[in-house]
Amino acid sequence: MTNCFSATKKLSEKLQLELHEKVIKIKRLRKIDDEPIVIIINHIPYKLCSGLMEIDLKDKSLYRVIAENYGYQLQRSEVVFYPGLADKIDAQLLHQQKGDPLQIVNTVSIA
Repeated sequence: MTNCFSATKKLSEKLQLELHEKVIKIKRLRKIDDEPIVIIINHIPYKLCSGLMEIDLKDKSLYRVIAENYGYQLQRSEVVFYPGLADKIDAQLLHQQKGDPLQIVNTVSIA
């Protein structure tokens, strides 16, 4: 699922954007041996990769697509792990129950 929205205060600070600047949100389900293991959500400034919403990322590396199509190479990433609970949609995608514990990984990558 890919969509575009206005950055919240927290997201604009993390991505070093102005409040309410457009951000692309990409949500993908990753599987191993056809079993769902993780939901990945990426937030990317629209102004950097406006055509990204038109690219089918199903079997592609997002970072490779960004490097090849837009010329951005990642310089560093900040990764934070924290516990959470599955909402209805994520529970269905991961074959879990609503409220089951999840490990949430928040990554901010800077090009």
